[in-house]
Amino acid sequence: MVQETTLGEYCEESETPQWNGYYVFAVDGTILQLPRTDEMREAFGTQGHGHICLCAGVSVLFDVCNGWALDPIFERSDRNERVACAHHIEYLCEALPRVAQNSILLVDRGYPSYNLLGLMQAKGLKFLARCSSESFPVVNNAPMGSSIVTLQKGKGRKISFHIRVFKFFLPSGEAETLVTNLFDLPDSDLPELYHMRWGVETAYHRLKRELCVENFSGKTPNSVRQDFWASIVLLNLVSSFQKEADEVVAKRHKDKNVKHSYRARTSDLIITLRDRFISLSLSGPSPFTDRELLSILKAISRAVSPVRPGRSYPRPKGAHHVANLNLKSHL
Repeated sequence: MVQETTLGEYCEESETPQWNGYYVFAVDGTILQLPRTDEMREAFGTQGHGHICLCAGVSVLFDVCNGWALDPIFERSDRNERVACAHHIEYLCEALPRVAQNSILLVDRGYPSYNLLGLMQAKGLKFLARCSSESFPVVNNAPMGSSIVTLQKGKGRKISFHIRVFKFFLPSGEAETLVTNLFDLPDSDLPELYHMRWGVETAYHRLKRELCVENFSGKTPNSVRQDFWASIVLLNLVSSFQKEADEVVAKRHKDKNVKHSYRARTSDLIITLRDRFISLSLSGPSPFTDRELLSILKAISRAVSPVRPGRSYPRPKGAHHVANLNLKSHL
């Protein structure tokens, strides 16, 4: 349902936002807390000390330019995130081959492995990944700045390909390491491109805090699956309306002398769409007339927030993604 609706936006005539001629996707995982029942424990497993936290695992292929969640996976909490990422890669290449050949995949430091980077290389996908010091010895030994190294693994060098390593210092003074098969981009573009991965983190925040996906309406595995998919549909709907509402706001402020640019306030947009979501879901393929859609856009474009690029907040020490606790290394 989600895939069929969103895939239509990638038709040949679609003018989806792109970055330097590329479609940009991010893959990341998270966990959702579930109602505490024996049936949930059996279906989805547990996390945490003592295995007392009932959770489901989620992984999403996320279009960071459009704000769309593609190929969502809802599964057990003890899933392997690299396996899920390989599934997303296969899905992208099979469902959207034209898009895949002009795509960049962004992944965080829990994902890079010889097999996973080798899969993206074999599929013709461009990638940009953050690396930890434990990922690859040859990357760890690379100098600061840009360099080219060869990743090799297996008897007879079964996996062997060149990658670009870019090491630089963050404003905090911490060293960062990125690896990619994008050899022609300037060094300055790589941190900017990797920062776009933050879109999938924002989507998970929206899913949990604003759409309240963990407030499940039932206590059975089937009911939580239904609630999850309904929330994903609403998440994509919010992104689509956000774009339209932002265009209305931009036109309104076009000739005004304002300090910041503005966009429709997402929280108000969510409230408006959530109130109409049930009727939207039950009204068939054409739930609203053009007049009603314009009325909704007018309503959600009244509440605006300033756009302040470059804002950042310090990350608390030890704030690692909980989902990475279960990342296995066999892929």
